[in-house]
Amino acid sequence: MQAKISYSPDDLVSVDRRYDHYTRDVIMEWTTDKQEMYLAIENQLVEDLTMPYRNAMYDMKSYESQIRRLKRNHRETRDLEDPLETISRIKKEDRLIPCITFVIYYGQEKWKHHKSLKDMFGYKQINDENMLESKMNLVQICKDDPRRYKNRDIQICIDIAQLMFQKDLETIKKRYRQKIDKEVVMMICALTGSRRLELIISKEEGDEIDMCKAIEEWEEEISKQARNEGRLKGERKQILQFIQEMLEKGYTDEMILGFKSVTKQLLKQAKLSH
Repeated sequence: MQAKISYSPDDLVSVDRRYDHYTRDVIMEWTTDKQEMYLAIENQLVEDLTMPYRNAMYDMKSYESQIRRLKRNHRETRDLEDPLETISRIKKEDRLIPCITFVIYYGQEKWKHHKSLKDMFGYKQINDENMLESKMNLVQICKDDPRRYKNRDIQICIDIAQLMFQKDLETIKKRYRQKIDKEVVMMICALTGSRRLELIISKEEGDEIDMCKAIEEWEEEISKQARNEGRLKGERKQILQFIQEMLEKGYTDEMILGFKSVTKQLLKQAKLSH
């Protein structure tokens, strides 16, 4: 029977970028009283047929880096005690920190192809237990049923992210009237790339967020931005019309650029459309 591992956001800390092996998108160190582990995230907008290989390579490079550090430390401390340790250049009690990589897939279609290294081999009929499988930990944001995850925070995270991708903010406000852990909401912002919502959340005090209120503030910000963009677009159109009138009257470039609201870029655009 395999032990189930549960993760808590409070147990995760960022890893120094020097140890972010081969530029994975995110790598966190998870530490509890009993175990230590690297949790890595690879974000994918589209399928990558080489993803199982990439995951295996990233994890192996993580272990390679750890072994190099162990060897370097023992070389400096000169504490290897017998021929076996001397040949191996590490001690018998040395242990590697496990690394688990999650692929976060944002595609609207299901991931259809290789999900493990074994899928990439040419002999699919072979079922050899000794064969390296390297199965991906695949999270399909747009397609996964949130209920497949036992952790309630992950269920909320996936559900809200899906609704945000569907632009169904009304359902979020109706379904999540209760407060939500701030770390969960920040993870939702990271998954959906919602920088503006993240800024709203970061200003909130306390460990919990009123999701309904936060979404309403976010909607207001989006609406305000749209109004400002519409106003600026109208002002730009008026300036272009003004420049074209000046050109028709024979004004030189230097004279037109003397007006405060006229830029070289707008003058060039007006000439192209004149």
